[in-house]
Amino acid sequence: MLKEILIASAQILSPATHHHKHHHKRHHRIYAKAHTAYLLVTGYSWGCGATGRTASGQMPYVGGAAAYTGEFPFGSRIGVPGLGVLTVNDTGGAVGWGHIDAFFASCAQAIEWGTRTVRVTVYG
Repeated sequence: MLKEILIASAQILSPATHHHKHHHKRHHRIYAKAHTAYLLVTGYSWGCGATGRTASGQMPYVGGAAAYTGEFPFGSRIGVPGLGVLTVNDTGGAVGWGHIDAFFASCAQAIEWGTRTVRVTVYG
């Protein structure tokens, strides 16, 4: 599917359809970032790690994740099997390079997820 997205984006962004260089480069950069990687994925929730607003100023929500922003800036989207596409909106003292912390609806769900190394898709 990633290959199909890249092919479709190349067709959409061909010089014949886009006359603005800046617009073309911006979209090319977004699609070029999509790749797979193995990450350590842990979980947190209210009562087990979440203490208030995230580092980005939002309230934690299911579908959000904490990450090292040097690797994954706020707004980065990461597809995690079993959890869907998460959006980085937080940081954490225990979260470093190659590690994200997914927010769960409950502490029990976060504990059940545990600590897993999984192949994810990073969309940028």
